Amino acid sequence: MGSNSLNGLKSQQHPGAYYAFNDFFSRNKFDLIIEVGTGEGGLTVFLATITPDTIIHTIDLHPRHRQEGFNKINNINFQCLDIFNAEVIESLRVLSTGKKTCWLLDGGNKNLEFKTYLPVAEEGDILMMHDFARTSESHTKIYGSGRWHWHESGYENILPLDDVEWANEALLENCVWGTYKKIDTAKKRKKMWCQGIAEHQQNEKNFVGYGSKYEFVKSSGTINFINNIIKTYNIKSINDVGCGFFANWAH
Repeated sequence: MGSNSLNGLKSQQHPGAYYAFNDFFSRNKFDLIIEVGTGEGGLTVFLATITPDTIIHTIDLHPRHRQEGFNKINNINFQCLDIFNAEVIESLRVLSTGKKTCWLLDGGNKNLEFKTYLPVAEEGDILMMHDFARTSESHTKIYGSGRWHWHESGYENILPLDDVEWANEALLENCVWGTYKKIDTAKKRKKMWCQGIAEHQQNEKNFVGYGSKYEFVKSSGTINFINNIIKTYNIKSINDVGCGFFANWAH
């Protein structure tokens, strides 16, 4: 199960993965694809075919015999390297700097690969992990029934992390690929604060018009609401907060 062949090279992918990747890359354009864990090279060949204008830099610890299948494909660059080596990490940081990059993490330790290369990735980059299920329970219920037998990455192994968000690519998830987007932490927090404030104001119909009158602020639960935000986000100064919410508060 999960073995296909392209250009004479095997690809250990769910049968639906080719359609899912084609759909994803038709909607998302990248300057660079970095594949950690080349395997036999079949997926690499497929990706090179559907993204002919994108360089695919693929890395594996084992040389195997895949180079012949890559020889006639101009946008594949294969290297045999240890992806946890500090010099390799730095070289990939330099390579990807200033380029919109899709990171495909499919080596021998997907969770560690994710944690290693998330700091290297830039805002807007996509990081994908193979053999993915959100939790062990979901894998047992869905993939253990015969769709896929491997579970090597998931929510429970990498979260909580502030600087990524779930990309919600359902087709890829159905083919055991989890997709995340690297985001700016400060922007994420500001967005969350603004959403929380808007929801609170919507729930408090009498909120508008009372200003900072203590009795109303206290009875409306606003003080507890603000204290919870301060504790949750470890706020030290009103300058840390977007939306101007604390502009009239001293704390």
